[in-house]
Amino acid sequence: MRFIYALALAITLTAVLGLHRSHAVSAEPTDAEVASMVALVCTPDRTWDCRTALAVAWVESRWQPSANSGAGHYGLFQVAGFHIANPDALYDPAYNVAVAYR
Repeated sequence: MRFIYALALAITLTAVLGLHRSHAVSAEPTDAEVASMVALVCTPDRTWDCRTALAVAWVESRWQPSANSGAGHYGLFQVAGFHIANPDALYDPAYNVAVAYR
């Protein structure tokens, strides 16, 4: 049920704040993508609100680990790669989450 709230929040933020970006990905995540993101982001050791983190990842990358921007941002949370020794590592979802929320 959490992912439904996160998805609704992400869609609302996108529409209200104009945060949408053009990504060549499907607008509807698959069940596997939803399960993967929930498992990655919503773990007991995380100190953030799970719904908010899922919404941010949806707005930033549509939950696509391979997303990038022309401004040098990479992965799920569109982390800026200029302060990372190997920006390509940001395409690894686990690493991207760890960097985004450390």
